[in-house]
Amino acid sequence: MAVFLEKVRLEAITFLAVTVQDIAYIRTLKYKTMIENGIPLDEVKRTKEIDDQTFNMWKAAMIGQLRSAWPKQFIKILKIKDWRDVSKVLTQINNAKITKTED
Repeated sequence: MAVFLEKVRLEAITFLAVTVQDIAYIRTLKYKTMIENGIPLDEVKRTKEIDDQTFNMWKAAMIGQLRSAWPKQFIKILKIKDWRDVSKVLTQINNAKITKTED
């Protein structure tokens, strides 16, 4: 069961990472389009601040949903409490891929 849950954990984290990257790209396009269409920079900045806050709340909610759905007896396997933990795992995944490529 632990091997299965580790695989699910890594897939969930990878899915979150891909989603975050896509959202970040779309947000970049949004601000670029706003500027190109003559929206005042202070309004673009306010929009970005609101988006940042909403995005951080969404990331925290996703971590909360993952933790609440995770089997309680295996919660130590999850090793994720916040987005910093997700970033650490993503770094480990990327480092493992680099190591495999170098072999």
